[in-house]
Amino acid sequence: MLEGFEILTKPLDEWEKNRLIPCIVRSFLLNHVGKEKFISIQDIAAGLFKLGFKTKKGKKLPSTDVRKYIHYIRENRLVPRLVANGRGYWVEPDPRKVERYVKKSLFPRANAISRVGEALMKDVKEPFELMKMKCLRTEGKIKFEFSRSTEPPDEKKYTIEAIGKRCSDLQEKMKAMFNLEEVQSN
Repeated sequence: MLEGFEILTKPLDEWEKNRLIPCIVRSFLLNHVGKEKFISIQDIAAGLFKLGFKTKKGKKLPSTDVRKYIHYIRENRLVPRLVANGRGYWVEPDPRKVERYVKKSLFPRANAISRVGEALMKDVKEPFELMKMKCLRTEGKIKFEFSRSTEPPDEKKYTIEAIGKRCSDLQEKMKAMFNLEEVQSN
C-alpha cells in the first residue's frame, strides 16, 4: 500500500479478485477492441451497477475504485494490450501502437512523477523559505513585489504566495510570462 493512498492501493480481497475482476474483463474490456470502441470508466461503473455490483450504500462504484480494478487487470496482464487515453480503455491489436502508447504516454507520466519526487527531495534538503508575491496594478501596468520570510504569509496583504527559495528565478519567470519591464523585490 502507498502511504496517503491506502484506500486506493490496498490489495484486492478474494471477492474482488474472483468475482468482480472476471466480470470487468468478460463483460466490458474484451469487447472493446480498437480505439474507436473505447469504454469509459463511467460506462464500466454504470454497467457494473446494472449487473448488481454496488457500494455498501447501494450506489454505483466510484471511478477511483474502477481505476484500481483496471490497474490490477493491466498489471497482471489479464487483458493483453489494454491501453487508454483521457476518454477510455480499449484493447489495441496493433503492437506498434501499443509500443507508441508506452513510450509516448506511460513512460513520460512515470517520469513526470519522478521529477516531482526529485524536486520535493531537494526542498527537504534546503532551508524552508516562504516567498511572498504581491500583485500591484498602477497606471494600467501590472507589477509584482516579492519578499522572503520564514513567517506564515499575511493572507490579507498578499494575493499570491509561492513556496521556494529562488525568489530571483520566479521574478525572472514572472517578467517573461507577463512581459514586465521591472519586478520589485524587498
